[in-house]
Amino acid sequence: MANNRTPSLGAVGLAFMGGGLVGAALALVLAPQSGRESREEIHDYMRQAEGKIHDLTDTANGALAQAVEKGQEFIKRG
Repeated sequence: MANNRTPSLGAVGLAFMGGGLVGAALALVLAPQSGRESREEIHDYMRQAEGKIHDLTDTANGALAQAVEKGQEFIKRG
């Protein structure tokens, strides 16, 4: 039997963020600038990515809590 599951928004978001991190890291490593400038850019980018990841996990946790609540209501109703 085929498994036709669609990836969740969180999975797609994490894949997108991961690709962005890899691309940004490569761009910083290959850019002609000092090591200090590269480290500062990487640090800034990682702080931004951390904020986005926290936002994404908050959204996912909220969606999960709603799903659990709906499931509990469904079970109570029988």
